[in-house]
Amino acid sequence: MNAAVLHEEAMNVAEHAFLQRRRGLAQEALELFRQAFELEREAALLMAGNLDAEPTRSVLLRSAATLAMHAGSYREAEKLASLGLAGEPPADIAEELRDVMEEVQRRLMLARADQTGGEPVEVTGKLCFADAASSWIQLADEAGNRVPYDIRVPGGLNGIVKKYWDETITVFGISPVNSRVLILQDIRRAG
Repeated sequence: MNAAVLHEEAMNVAEHAFLQRRRGLAQEALELFRQAFELEREAALLMAGNLDAEPTRSVLLRSAATLAMHAGSYREAEKLASLGLAGEPPADIAEELRDVMEEVQRRLMLARADQTGGEPVEVTGKLCFADAASSWIQLADEAGNRVPYDIRVPGGLNGIVKKYWDETITVFGISPVNSRVLILQDIRRAG
């Protein structure tokens, strides 16, 4: 089969997967996402070596990476998104590939926290420190004291610092048992 036929079949299966998920049939949806992912990966890999086939090449790789993520194949999603970024994708597709990578990192960190018995935590304070190299931030309370969590930001800071610097925010996340690390799930302006 050629890439176009595989892609069309993958999208049909994915549509059914989303429908099953909306119906609350998680296991059926997961199996359909796996089928859709396998089809889309095959289509994407047929185009992956053809750097002159942009934007089709990167669109297929982004789609395959997204389906891999829905199928719970996070490492495959990461590989496919990286492969898409290794070419010359249009700027908007490159940003979407980066978003997939960020979401995969978030899901992997949350899965690790769940395996260690993580618990949900909510903290509020002003964003006062950020380390882009290690992807973590810290908050300060009203008195200027640091909130006792190092907040890990899966996938990088990607505009969080610029958007929220020196603002009071509420961070929602998972903290592994007996840890002062908080894995960010969501962030909102307080108030």
